[in-house]
Amino acid sequence: MLKAEGVAKEDCTIIRQNVWKEMQIRYVLLLYKGVKHLVSLGDTYIRVFSYPKVQQPYWESQGQFMMDTPKEFVDKWHEAH
Repeated sequence: MLKAEGVAKEDCTIIRQNVWKEMQIRYVLLLYKGVKHLVSLGDTYIRVFSYPKVQQPYWESQGQFMMDTPKEFVDKWHEAH
């Protein structure tokens, strides 16, 4: 997918990957030029959510977490809300 968009594999950093076997969905969180992209790959679709890395603290303060948010932070946020 990245190659088709003209993105070299060396230019991206894969932060985390996960697979939901029952639903046959693969999740990949990657960093490309300071922007984080959460890619969801299903049998019939591809979804991409993107935001600049510098915005992560804001979104986490709103309860929107990415795959690389530490579990302790998520738990602490849920306890407070």
